[in-house]
Amino acid sequence: MKPALSLAKPLPLERTEERYLGPAHVVDGDARAVRVRLPTGEVVVAELALALAYEPAKDDIVLVIGERGAHYGIGVLRGKGRLVLETEGDIAIRAKGALDLSGASVRVSGKQIEVQSSRLTMVAEALTQRVGSFLQRVTGILTVHAKQSHTVVEESAVTQAKNATILTEDSVNINGKSVLLG
Repeated sequence: MKPALSLAKPLPLERTEERYLGPAHVVDGDARAVRVRLPTGEVVVAELALALAYEPAKDDIVLVIGERGAHYGIGVLRGKGRLVLETEGDIAIRAKGALDLSGASVRVSGKQIEVQSSRLTMVAEALTQRVGSFLQRVTGILTVHAKQSHTVVEESAVTQAKNATILTEDSVNINGKSVLLG
């Protein structure tokens, strides 16, 4: 039986005078190339050759391959840097099962965002909405259950219904310059 590989220790590396394959610590860099420190202490520039754009962070560990002074970053072994998926065209993500997106913070931005679902559930400690105009169209029943409700309308408010009922346990206050009934 073979012993299991441990991710805590780097894999054995191959180093000759002309070739290198193994881990290297990022010193600095950008999405195109990084300066890395090899285990020998030598600092080299490695062009990134990854499938996705990677914005390296200091002390990330990348997999470097090099020969005759040309080095390439071909993988990220341990990274805190940002990974960017970018294209001029469209991107589709599909899953036959569940699709989970999670992070310390999740932002969605776009010129137009559309959410379609047969059922949508939102659970939050707090929800803030700021919009220029807001339209809700409910074909069934609209139910709001709250401990308290406070509505402020700066100009005019209209409620229109076939029938309306106000039920209270205590009093109802109407305060205005005039009250028109009928």
